[in-house]
Amino acid sequence: MIASTTMTMTSSSSTVSSGNMQYRWNSTGKTVAGVGVIAGISPNLLTYPCGIVLDASNTLYIADSGSHRVQSWLFGASSGTTVAGQSNGATGTAFNFLSTPNDVAVDTNGNVYVVDTYNHRVVRWNVSATVGTLVAGTGKENSSASENSLSSTTQFQHL
Repeated sequence: MIASTTMTMTSSSSTVSSGNMQYRWNSTGKTVAGVGVIAGISPNLLTYPCGIVLDASNTLYIADSGSHRVQSWLFGASSGTTVAGQSNGATGTAFNFLSTPNDVAVDTNGNVYVVDTYNHRVVRWNVSATVGTLVAGTGKENSSASENSLSSTTQFQHL
C-alpha cells in the first residue's frame, strides 16, 4: 500500500502529510546539521550529505557520502556523532569502513542500515557497534543476480 502525500506552503512554513505522519518546517530554511558551505570531517561538518532519516526521538541520521560515514545529530545539537564508518573520513572495504554511503535507515531498535555505494552492499550497524554486518550485496559491482549484487544507485524507500 502506498500512502498519499500532500504538501502545503504558506509564507512562513511548509507542511507535508504522508499517511499518519505530518512534517512541518520553516520555509525560509534553517541549518540543522553542518556549517553552511564549509565541508570537512570535523563532527560539526558534512561533505556531500545524501540520504537522511529522522528517528522517533528526533535524532537526524545523515549519510555523509564525501566523508564516508553516517552522522547522528541529536535535536538541537551543534555537532554530530559518527555511528557508521570512520570519524576521520577514511574509506575502505572492511566492514568498519564505508565508501560513499548514499542512504541510511534506522529501525526501532536504533540499528543503522547504510547503502554503502562503492562497496556495493547494504550494511547494518547495531547500536554502539564499531563494525557493520552485511545485509545485502556481495561487495562486487555487476555480479550475477544470484549473488544479490547492488548497483551504485541503490537507495531505501522511506515510507
